[in-house]
Amino acid sequence: MDADLARGQSHLRADAATNRQALLDAAARLYSERGLDVPYEEIAREAGVGRATLYRHFPTRELMLTGIMDAMLDRFARTAAELPETPDAFFALFDEAVRMQRENLTLVELAITTARPPEHSSRARARLEDLFRGPLHAAQLAGLVRSGLEPADVYVLLVMLSALTRESVAADGWSRAQRLAQLALLEPDGVTR
Repeated sequence: MDADLARGQSHLRADAATNRQALLDAAARLYSERGLDVPYEEIAREAGVGRATLYRHFPTRELMLTGIMDAMLDRFARTAAELPETPDAFFALFDEAVRMQRENLTLVELAITTARPPEHSSRARARLEDLFRGPLHAAQLAGLVRSGLEPADVYVLLVMLSALTRESVAADGWSRAQRLAQLALLEPDGVTR
């Protein structure tokens, strides 16, 4: 009997996780297309769940957006964990952060402009900086990246680059931004990639 109960609870938890992910995916897609004014009922319908399930997981839009941003950070963390521990891993991680910014620009802008709990923003920033800490240190030891650069500097550089990820920025502007980012990161005598 206990085994049956455990299997039932495990199945319920798996269903809840599946529903939560479906809601995050649907909301991310709809928010990217139309902004935060998408009716909650439409998000639930798109995810294939009922309104009660939606409200159980995300009672407010701010919590939904926070969940979406956390899921993006989770994906970024998995990418970071899969990178080989080489000095070049820093550049691969930086490029991935920029790529994710470009692909999720609307969501990133919504997250920045939406009143989210400040402690969540601080936690997300600290987590991102922690993900860069090891690869940045390895690149610095190899003489590829400026020795004085800190993870907080990398975060600020990413925020600055986010202004240039918009589709309205011409390709030559984006190329220039990538070049300037590289100059900001590289040790003055370092090798350009």
